[in-house]
Amino acid sequence: MKILQFLFFVLLIGNAIIFQGCGLESGSHCFAASTPVDIEIQNTNDKELKVILLEFKQDDGFKRIGKLKIKPFQHKTICLEYEGPISKGLYIYANNSLSKISLSQTELNRFNVNDRRYRIKLPAEVEEIVR
Repeated sequence: MKILQFLFFVLLIGNAIIFQGCGLESGSHCFAASTPVDIEIQNTNDKELKVILLEFKQDDGFKRIGKLKIKPFQHKTICLEYEGPISKGLYIYANNSLSKISLSQTELNRFNVNDRRYRIKLPAEVEEIVR
């Protein structure tokens, strides 16, 4: 019986470590990704921010891949799989605007939601997804 309890405990801890991986807030670890990339999203506003992450495929259009809430003057670091559409750009919807950023695998990617350099026109397709 003690062996079963120990195995259950090991499985529980192992799953907790694995599920810390891709798409979730990470401590710069992405165990489930073959090509991981981290991005730190910074909220420099005085209100909680809802952020929606999107990818774009030529054939399928935009697809929501994640949603975060970031407290005022805080940041969240998440880990993503750097393959497919993400390697061509990550789309971030925040503060009623859309930004496109290119990710780097060699360094921590930082994105401030107030940075206007990456903003692009908001397509109608994205407006429907984020409602």
